Amino acid sequence: RRSTVTGRRHGPRDEVAVLRLPVFASGAATDMADLIRQLRAGSRRKTKAIVLDLRGNTGGWVNEAVAIADRFLHAGEIVRVRQRGEPDEVHTATGNKTDVQVPVVVLVDSACRSSCELLTDALQAHGRALVLGAATYGKGTVQGVFEAERGKWSLLVTIARYHGPDGGSVQARGVTPDVAIPGVRRGGFRESSYGGALSTVRGDPKLRAGPTPARSQRLASCLRDARATELPWLKTITRGDPAMADAIRFALYCGDKK
Repeated sequence: RRSTVTGRRHGPRDEVAVLRLPVFASGAATDMADLIRQLRAGSRRKTKAIVLDLRGNTGGWVNEAVAIADRFLHAGEIVRVRQRGEPDEVHTATGNKTDVQVPVVVLVDSACRSSCELLTDALQAHGRALVLGAATYGKGTVQGVFEAERGKWSLLVTIARYHGPDGGSVQARGVTPDVAIPGVRRGGFRESSYGGALSTVRGDPKLRAGPTPARSQRLASCLRDARATELPWLKTITRGDPAMADAIRFALYCGDKK
């Protein structure tokens, strides 16, 4: 089986690790753990920050997203799946596999959806990661496939909704980045574009509006200062990808600012 996660360390002192996860395929959490272990073993230098590149990730297996979140979180709720007439299915961080202590920056765009939003929402809600990019797609629902007539046809039905650690839902609103940047896919067709899309539930005890304007302005100011810092090595690895250049700078200079 080929690994679904790629990555390497960058910088004159290997100070930042960039991990790319295009889809939550089966085994993604194991692939992530193996890659982090390999990157550590490949350098005597200590990693100062991690960039988790989720751009274009359209989701996949929920259990893989939960397992990856567990690697970054010490404790607390990761996600709650609510289905009418059924007890809530709650996934909580165990802390047993948490081995990543450095600041984390998650890079997202408007194509990120479903399990991708689940992971991003959990890390942002717990203050474990800063999110950079554009508002995500906004798919916070679970579908089930019902087959009939011995598999001659099937029906895809929405049966449940994801709720983040604070009780809110990303459905039809997506995850709002801590800092919006150019150079990533934004807008276009999203979950809310469907005429019959479920809206967010007004009766939820909490519907997190995302980062406060004051916080976003403070972090945006930090990124502007970071852009002014000359990093010759960065130009060679991010040529044609200004968003990644911003993410690496943000991770190194602003990642510890909560």
